[in-house]
Amino acid sequence: MSRETTPSESAGLTPRALRPQFAAEAPRLFAVAQEYDAREPRVVAWGIAFTDRAEIVSASGGFRVSTDRPEGALRYFADDHGDVVGTYLLLDASFECTGVA
Repeated sequence: MSRETTPSESAGLTPRALRPQFAAEAPRLFAVAQEYDAREPRVVAWGIAFTDRAEIVSASGGFRVSTDRPEGALRYFADDHGDVVGTYLLLDASFECTGVA
């Protein structure tokens, strides 16, 4: 017994066919962490990095911002006195850290 194909499958839109495009164009997930003095860092925001911008939402949900790149989020999560240090961590699909800034 064969199954019927869907219109998207008959047009070639299968996960396998789209995998290279997904890999090349998918936005990247990143976390913004804060470190207060010598205390343990904590994730304070999550972001999605597109090729032309980054969208960031605080972990509490009370703050959203768009920036031109992920590093731009750091100015919203650090202070001018150096007491609070912000960093962002790029994550891959398995949530492995692939970069820190």
